[in-house]
Amino acid sequence: MEYRREIDGLRAIAVLPVMLFHAGFETFSGGFVGVDVFFVISGYLITSIIAAELEKGTFSIANFYERRARRILPVLLLVQLTCLPFAWLWLLPSDMKDFSQSLVAVAAFASNVLFWHKSGYFDAAAEFRPLLHTWSLALEEQFYVLFPLVLVAFRSVGRRATLAAMGLLCAISLGLAQRGAYTDPTASFYLLPTRGWELLLGALAAFCSQAAPRCKLGKASCEAGGWTGLALIVFAMFSYSKTTPYPGLYALAPTVGAVLIILLANEKTTLAKFMGNKVLVGLGLMSYSAYLWHQPVFAFARHRSLTEPDQSTFIALMCLTFILAFLSWRFIETPARNRQTFSRQALITTGLVLTLVLVAFGLMGHRTSGYPSRFPDVVAGIENPPDNNPSICKKSRNQKFCILGHASATANMAMLGDSHSYKLGEELSKQLGTLKKSMHLYDGSWCAPLMDFGTSHPSKRPECRQYMEDAFKQVIENKDIATVILVAEWSNYTTGQRWGDDGVAFYTDSFSKETSHPENIATVERAFNRTISALQAANKTIVIVKSTPEYSAMVPKYLAKNYLYNGELNMGQYTVNASTYAQRNMAIERIFQKLNHPDIQFTDTFSIFCPTSVCEVANERGAFYSDSNHLSLLGSARLVPFIIRSAEATSATSGR
Repeated sequence: MEYRREIDGLRAIAVLPVMLFHAGFETFSGGFVGVDVFFVISGYLITSIIAAELEKGTFSIANFYERRARRILPVLLLVQLTCLPFAWLWLLPSDMKDFSQSLVAVAAFASNVLFWHKSGYFDAAAEFRPLLHTWSLALEEQFYVLFPLVLVAFRSVGRRATLAAMGLLCAISLGLAQRGAYTDPTASFYLLPTRGWELLLGALAAFCSQAAPRCKLGKASCEAGGWTGLALIVFAMFSYSKTTPYPGLYALAPTVGAVLIILLANEKTTLAKFMGNKVLVGLGLMSYSAYLWHQPVFAFARHRSLTEPDQSTFIALMCLTFILAFLSWRFIETPARNRQTFSRQALITTGLVLTLVLVAFGLMGHRTSGYPSRFPDVVAGIENPPDNNPSICKKSRNQKFCILGHASATANMAMLGDSHSYKLGEELSKQLGTLKKSMHLYDGSWCAPLMDFGTSHPSKRPECRQYMEDAFKQVIENKDIATVILVAEWSNYTTGQRWGDDGVAFYTDSFSKETSHPENIATVERAFNRTISALQAANKTIVIVKSTPEYSAMVPKYLAKNYLYNGELNMGQYTVNASTYAQRNMAIERIFQKLNHPDIQFTDTFSIFCPTSVCEVANERGAFYSDSNHLSLLGSARLVPFIIRSAEATSATSGR
């Protein structure tokens, strides 16, 4: 197969935006599409090689997998081994356990499946995973387990039938991707059935290129088509973002763009000359090494810093990445491809031994929950504050609520809320039990405790609307329930997104993608008015618990790192002040201000956790939060007495 400099240039154009995207440069909000370009290139090159060897009768499955191993394994093993000392020194136990699991998954080429179960690619937690990027390698290898065998099997039926079968599979996979981008975006992003079409698109380009010389069109058409392809890729890099439904039809821009460049950028076009320049080709040659190094470098920098590194730091880290990439390309990647300097036996033996070492380390890290003995016991205690016991709130199959407090007392209160209400369960049960009282708790994760509010969108908990409708119906019909307590991270529902999250969470179908859109707030206000009116009509008093202060960092992890590095138990630059809280909760506060009625009491969480200008996230016993916004058991113990006091105040005011 002839060497094409412009494809190495295309590799450079693919890897740079991926790195800039992971570094947090907002200009490259769609930089993640570089991976799609890599998939097309991979499908094209691998298919071209296999097809040429099949044509000559020299194709060998053993030789194919050996070439893949020489290409993939040496640098991949080097990067993982280099990660070990930094992980040992800097990763907290929970992060080390996560990292250990990824070591095992990488060895099995199943890291895409692991990260699918862990979190979305665009979640904040993903930025801290040193081996997150190996999902794409896993997906490719899953594809290449079967693809060569399929090509061999289809050889006897002819080129036309092969192309038809590949085209059909490509269309089916694209259809699944389009559907999954809206119904299950995380699975659609990570898994082979919804990504395979991109590799197949490259494979189809290889067959087209093999059937005829590149670009039989006129020079002007080749020029226009090639530059159009580059424009499509650049368009996606700058215009797409974390909110783009992906990888469905939107992924056609970078992938079709890559195909146009591959098929139309012949040596006579200005695009081929541009993409074949020494700088881009040099970057492209070491693009695989650069791709492997960048994520661990960025992730460990984030772990070691108490705040997000600034852009100048990331520029320096990118320079470090390319230095490492050059060294590994020059002294590891290139020699490993040469059978004269690195025999098959040496490849198998070295690869197997190092893989077993990494897997053993990973399995032990998982079993020990992240080697906690590396640090003083107090660090693990800070990172994992006592949390609400899930067994406190067990529901029977047909029951919408669980009972908190004194088992034999008739419940005269009901709490409805999202996950923030659930986190109060154990402490509520304890304190209500002491008072010989009980409560019904209706909790639904991401479910706002409002009537006729929610979305039918299949990926945004459509069951919430029906759950809350049923819950309010039961509460209203229960004559023993005198007081209803509403708990939620309210600003999620007025803004349509979580704190620090770029991705709009469509809590109602009428939400605008512009989070400041008045209709978003009006939708919540209408639901609030319906809810309050229905409860008051049923002669219920109401307590509304305001949102707790939220943070852009995982509070326990930040505290543990701060203690480990500085010997302090405070949040430093991650504190929340009154103006920050007020800005986030401005819309919901305006709604609350209109609810001036004796039957309604408010529990002001801000004044409880922020008695001064600086919010308190911990005391000498540990963290008040279990993550960035949910209260730990210690935080719940601080808030619950005020909720009970508010409930008693509403009863006293109404005379019930």
